[in-house]
Amino acid sequence: MPSGTKAPAGSPAIKACDSKHPLQPLEMDPAKNPRYGDGVRAIVRCMNRRGIKSVVSDGNWALVSGDSLDLPDYDKDKVRCQVTSFKNGG
Repeated sequence: MPSGTKAPAGSPAIKACDSKHPLQPLEMDPAKNPRYGDGVRAIVRCMNRRGIKSVVSDGNWALVSGDSLDLPDYDKDKVRCQVTSFKNGG
């Protein structure tokens, strides 16, 4: 993919790279983090404070609408919320 572009979900480019993704930190693995649910609720609160409408869904967090992906600081805010919410195990 050219730099600065995103492949649509389910595209051959995404499928070809699936096995190349780095492993998630243990804190972000619900099977290994007994406080994972606390982290999920914290990330939803953090994202909502930043204007990224999120909810808890099936034990994880989810966006209310894909429109949030277009917010100028979405990627930065998502990472900031993940780090803050899951530090120290959740």
